[in-house]
Amino acid sequence: MQGMVLPPEFQEIIGHISALFLEMPERQKEYKLYCTGHSLGGALATLFSLYAASMIGDEASPSKAIPGPVSCISVASPRVGDRSF
Repeated sequence: MQGMVLPPEFQEIIGHISALFLEMPERQKEYKLYCTGHSLGGALATLFSLYAASMIGDEASPSKAIPGPVSCISVASPRVGDRSF
């Protein structure tokens, strides 16, 4: 996902989530990140969880505080991606 320009809304959400985990470091051991959605929200949750999970472990990213793995639970969402996705 290197070199990909992500929308400012994504960066804002990741910033808020990272701040919650950095605020109390013990949350990194006790909590996980779940992305959920229904219908179009399910498709967005799928994309969000993919990008969030791909940023974990990247020291340059603001999401380095987010513990892995990132889980996605979507219901009745349209297909996202193609075979290579």
